[in-house]
Amino acid sequence: MKLISWIVCQAIRGKSKSDSQQGFTLLELLVAMILASIVIGSLLTFMLSILNTDRREQAKSASEQEIQAALEYISRDLQQALYVYDSSALTANHSATPASSGIADQIPPVKAALGCNTTEHNCTPVLAFWKRKLIDDVIPTDADDCDATPPVEGCDDAFVYSLVVYYKITDKPGSTEKWSNAARVGRFEIHDVATDFNGVALTEPARALASPGFAKFNPREADTLQTSMNSWVSGLATGTNYSDPSRINVLVDYIEQTQADSFQASVVANTNNSAVDIQLRGNALQRLQANAPFNANSAFFPQEKIRVQGRGLIGQ
Repeated sequence: MKLISWIVCQAIRGKSKSDSQQGFTLLELLVAMILASIVIGSLLTFMLSILNTDRREQAKSASEQEIQAALEYISRDLQQALYVYDSSALTANHSATPASSGIADQIPPVKAALGCNTTEHNCTPVLAFWKRKLIDDVIPTDADDCDATPPVEGCDDAFVYSLVVYYKITDKPGSTEKWSNAARVGRFEIHDVATDFNGVALTEPARALASPGFAKFNPREADTLQTSMNSWVSGLATGTNYSDPSRINVLVDYIEQTQADSFQASVVANTNNSAVDIQLRGNALQRLQANAPFNANSAFFPQEKIRVQGRGLIGQ
């Protein structure tokens, strides 16, 4: 009996030793791989979810910050306005009849500028106004060289009149522009020549020269200020477009492109001066996916509004 027990024990020990030398079975390996795949897959899904959420939040935050910065810039610009055009002046062409005249054919895109032409762009003027523009260090005193870089100390600043127009711009099919597929806000400006203390036009530096196509406004051309300003005509010859440096500079991109109110400006007249309501809506989703459908309640389409009270000398 003892002999039989010893033989069984030796057989069991031998089998265990043999099994330990053979390693894992195929079934054990498959089970281990399935468990590892489940764990690693769950971790990767979690990490991708975090990265995607962070990317979406960054897109929303960037759009909100850019819209606020753009509105602040427009607000500072508009506070220097001497006269603000209403919407009718931006859609009517110049006419010999002041009451029905406008400036639509005196500014881009009808008289095209770099970044705003009817071939490549849908370029809609939204806000236009006259302002005083400060040009730094252009008036020489004694023998100062104001054309130096940087200008010689002692050169004085000059104020000139300028016309500023803000646009909502989208690209047409086949456009060579490298902006997003959303809309963008562009700024166009032309200004007068700077003069010295005796009223003599400066010939240098280059920034003191008048912009190509600039022409002074005449507030007494008609019976009312509005009809006078609506009769303004650019200094460009018939059929001539604006040239560099009179170009459209992009202020902010990723503006909602499908809604008419994504960039709006309306003049609010009062007894003291003009105020302008400005509305701007972004499209952060366009940063993440092309042709994103519009949803007014989505945080990916942030909207900001602001009212700017004019401080200029000439009211609407």
